[in-house]
Amino acid sequence: MSKDSIILRAQRGERLLDALPPGPTPRVLTDGERYDVVDTFIRLIEGLYVHLPLKRAMYGKDPVQRLRLLRQRVPDLSEPAFHEELGSILTDMRDAHTRYVGPQTLQGRIAVLPFMVEEFGNGDGLRFTVSNLAEGDPAFAGTAFEKGVELLFWNGVPMDRAVDRHADRETGGRPDARRARALDSLTFRALQYGPPPDEYWVDIRFRTPSGAEADIRFEWRIVEVSESGGAADAEPGGRGAFAADPAAEAVRRAKQLLFAPDVWYQGKKGATAAIDRRRKPEADHWISGHFQDNVAAKLINTPAGSYGYLRLWSFDLIDDEGFLQEVISLLEVLPDEGLIIDLRGNPGGLIWAAERLLQLFTPHPVAPTKFSLLATDLTRAMADAPQNEVHLEPWRRSLTTAVISGEPYSRAVPLTPPRLCNNIGQRYGGPVVAVVDANTYSAGDLFAAGFVDNRLGTLISAAEATGAGGANVWYPNHVSRALAGTRYEHRPLPHGIGYTIAVRRALRTGSAEGVVIEDLGVPGHLRYDLTYDDLTGDNVDLLDFCGRLLASESVTGLEVEVTDLTSLHIVPRNLDRIDIIVDERPSSSEAADQPVDVELPAEWFAVEVAGFTGATLRQRRLLRR
Repeated sequence: MSKDSIILRAQRGERLLDALPPGPTPRVLTDGERYDVVDTFIRLIEGLYVHLPLKRAMYGKDPVQRLRLLRQRVPDLSEPAFHEELGSILTDMRDAHTRYVGPQTLQGRIAVLPFMVEEFGNGDGLRFTVSNLAEGDPAFAGTAFEKGVELLFWNGVPMDRAVDRHADRETGGRPDARRARALDSLTFRALQYGPPPDEYWVDIRFRTPSGAEADIRFEWRIVEVSESGGAADAEPGGRGAFAADPAAEAVRRAKQLLFAPDVWYQGKKGATAAIDRRRKPEADHWISGHFQDNVAAKLINTPAGSYGYLRLWSFDLIDDEGFLQEVISLLEVLPDEGLIIDLRGNPGGLIWAAERLLQLFTPHPVAPTKFSLLATDLTRAMADAPQNEVHLEPWRRSLTTAVISGEPYSRAVPLTPPRLCNNIGQRYGGPVVAVVDANTYSAGDLFAAGFVDNRLGTLISAAEATGAGGANVWYPNHVSRALAGTRYEHRPLPHGIGYTIAVRRALRTGSAEGVVIEDLGVPGHLRYDLTYDDLTGDNVDLLDFCGRLLASESVTGLEVEVTDLTSLHIVPRNLDRIDIIVDERPSSSEAADQPVDVELPAEWFAVEVAGFTGATLRQRRLLRR
């Protein structure tokens, strides 16, 4: 089958009406199985869910009591009603980390309409446009529906009201975060993590750029996407170092299938290659390598100058070391004058990948986010279990003393080892700005928090703050292993039913030491409201805004090369002084007004070169033999 045929077949999927026809749904679970499912969730939410005190206080709802009431109604509910009520109880906690996962038959299935809706403007002037669509879809044939049309009504409901109605059923601690997810759910629904659309088709009234109004109908279709990149299964020395919204990751993959089918196909076939560090990038030409599903880069031209653009799509990966090396390769071909890091829509993934990345952009040591557990009998039993001796030892003693002190949480400890957050050091010396939005979530939140708290540069938010997912997430396999042998051990749930659950809450460091991320997010230094031209013209106004910020920054640089293992050749840029430290001992200090050659001792292991402007450390490079 040809490439085009494979893509077309995957994009078309099947009609929702054919896949899930109307009418009674046969029972899948027995009453006994339903009781087991509800009892498992009561134990997990009451004993393991780290945000339970916060959610009870913020929303005045008690999910544990709601689960107990659901248990009483088990025999009376239809199959869809049981699953929908259980999912609703968890959704109402406004935590995309803690989700009910439906039966295995829905895994990887996404209900889609072949376009994206985004909002632009601000306040009462918000408007809605089609920012992307599946090229060549027959649903658009012979119509004026195209990228850039303004949406006026959705199933007869004014757009603003329609989005608000969807937002009431979404996760997210802030109203703007729920609206952002509601805009996604207008056209994309991950069926494994929530109910299918109530309607089998939608009727839309839209306005073309010329001002003409028209109506169009779209049928919901179901497409299937591949498994995630595996971050949930990664255990790089710390069990379950994962933080993501799994539903958002599934939707991201469906968007890639519809709107970037060539990239989707290359990933499916494994057709990727290493980055050529010798080749200078062309303007607006994407560069990617083995991790093309996670990161890509390009050179952009703005009225203020030419800068690098690094797009972090997702941290859903296993190999954090390989990921960092690919990012370094991308940085080496981008200009030194400034860099824009764009994390909008990043649903998270491997915590180690997000937090280790920070060191590449600063000469200073990086302090990672800290995490704590809820202090309950379950978490104490879990920490005492022999299989958790290594993974949970940093939290064990404080969980025990919490019985005496009455502390609701354990001590806060980093999940990413600080030594690994600093073992590579700075690799990009130009000024940096980062861009986030309300769909920057989980490990994306952690990157944004680290970016601000470690003072890497200016954070620009296209919303009030990031998506506010402040936790380490576990899947059933993590929970089962951790609870094995304790009195809280539980069997796998029937028919592939599962869950994700927030187990350790994230606390910021630096000047924001101890501040929670959950429900608050990370506010930017500057707020930016997307424009119509941003949504229809490749972020042109946003990139101009970022370019002006970078142009206002002073630029320094430092190139260091080891020559024949016996000397360093150092090329400084706009620096006053260079200090050389060999094997953690000061070696020499040099003026930085011209290139410098420095002899190395015969036996050396590690060299640190630090460049200063006045007394301010601006550049730092680590080299190992």
